[in-house]
Amino acid sequence: MKKKIIWLALLVGLTTMLTACKELPNVGSADVTPNEWQLILDSSDKTTLNVYHDYKDKLATTWMDTIMVPYMQEQLGIKVVLNPLNVDEYLKKLKTEKTNEVAIGSADLFILTDSGFAKLKDAGVLYGPFKSKLPNVSLNQVGESYELTWLDGKPIDNLAVQIGKNQLTLFFDEDTLEAPPVTLQELRSYVKANQGKFTFPSLSTPEGKAFVGTLAATLCDQKKLYETKLSAADQAKLFAPVLTYLRDIQPSMWMQGKQLPKTTAEMDQLFKSGQIGFSMSLNQNWATNMIKEEKFPEGAKAFILSTGTTGYGQYAAIPFNSANKSGAMALVNELLSGEMQSSKYNPKNWGNLPSVDPMKMEKTESAKITKISVKRNALKEENLSAARLPQIPSDKMMQLISYLKKNLGI
Repeated sequence: MKKKIIWLALLVGLTTMLTACKELPNVGSADVTPNEWQLILDSSDKTTLNVYHDYKDKLATTWMDTIMVPYMQEQLGIKVVLNPLNVDEYLKKLKTEKTNEVAIGSADLFILTDSGFAKLKDAGVLYGPFKSKLPNVSLNQVGESYELTWLDGKPIDNLAVQIGKNQLTLFFDEDTLEAPPVTLQELRSYVKANQGKFTFPSLSTPEGKAFVGTLAATLCDQKKLYETKLSAADQAKLFAPVLTYLRDIQPSMWMQGKQLPKTTAEMDQLFKSGQIGFSMSLNQNWATNMIKEEKFPEGAKAFILSTGTTGYGQYAAIPFNSANKSGAMALVNELLSGEMQSSKYNPKNWGNLPSVDPMKMEKTESAKITKISVKRNALKEENLSAARLPQIPSDKMMQLISYLKKNLGI
């Protein structure tokens, strides 16, 4: 009996020594201990992760295929398999599986770039809470940010993590205009003083939506815009300032505001030919790319409204019956590392804006982002973050567009 006790004591002592010697990951204030997070990493090693995403941008899909997938294999030992995602179709599948108590589904992780979170959350088909368990959330993100705590007009409740974003950026020709208007008041004055020189893309384009979304985020009651369900009467009252602003400038716009460029490509062509004074993009490096292709004037330069512009975020969520929840959490955590965020942000790779705050990160991590150089006709992450307005909930965006189309005839 004494020998057994001695051996048990030795075993406990040896285990303690090995744990003490092992360099465990820093988890910051995450809701896991270093040992618990290490177990998650260990259990995800040498596994396959089925990632479903709805990216349509070729830069995004190329980055995922050529950089993210091999990186996760090397860094975490996870084999990532990418699949296209239609949220509405997969939601039907998940509802059926939940009803039939299907414990193992085909998707391990969702990456959502369009609306869909609210539907998934309301249906109760998401796993969580998991966000608060990720070390890089507590180490690298600012938790009180609206876009990190709300999505699609719903509290995120630790069921999703923002992994990237883009933001509406405007472009002017510094060879023909000394300084661009940087407030909505200045923009209104410019439009009225320069007949036919301003427009924005069709409201069917992401950029057109982002422009009127920027007006709404600046001019409307933000509490009602982001969080409150609206009746038809509420919508008219909430969106009235946007309608008033656009009605005021519409007669002075390109084509008297009776029609809008159908695509951003059409708008870019109008800008290049000098017919309009500005173009817009959700890529802050767009001028650099277009000048290289001789599709923008040489003096094209990015700027941002000082009152801010909105854009879109990309979020990761885990379905309730994911077969590899550990792998999903490990991958999302790694996406929030300085290495992955800087790789996405690098204009040579993609140009996707970081969803982390370099000011909060450890210097060695933040340097990976801040050292990324951008051309003088582009904008840095810090300039865009300082003028960031939260993404408009998808239901409010649809209501806003319907309201404007009805009242402006565009």
